[in-house]
Amino acid sequence: MSFLNWVSLFSSLTAEEKKSLEMFCQERSLSNWEILFNEWDEAQAMYIVKEWELEVSKWNSVLWIVKKDWLVWEMALFEEPLKRRMASVKSISSETEIIVLLYFSIKEMEKKNPIIIEKIKNIITQRKEQNKNRWL
Repeated sequence: MSFLNWVSLFSSLTAEEKKSLEMFCQERSLSNWEILFNEWDEAQAMYIVKEWELEVSKWNSVLWIVKKDWLVWEMALFEEPLKRRMASVKSISSETEIIVLLYFSIKEMEKKNPIIIEKIKNIITQRKEQNKNRWL
């Protein structure tokens, strides 16, 4: 059974696709107030919150809280050239658990299983639309 089964964003992936995607993922723990990345850092990975929460801030103002099952700053990885982070993200709970999908892994997966990448891009497109509508 794939450890990605709990990720509702990947519910459109088959069990086989989840298992393939899992090979490119790493699990990571963050301590309380640990910075995941800062504004203007180069995008190196996308993250999925597995447990607890992350805080997204810009210019020392909290924009929102990222909760379990959400992707974090994945959009920057699928735009060429690679984008810089537009906000800072840090853990606000002790022992926050995340799934990490590094950029080079995404590129490797794109060669081996482009269908999964297309599905992730579709998910991102849907999220962009939701975010655009949220800010209108």
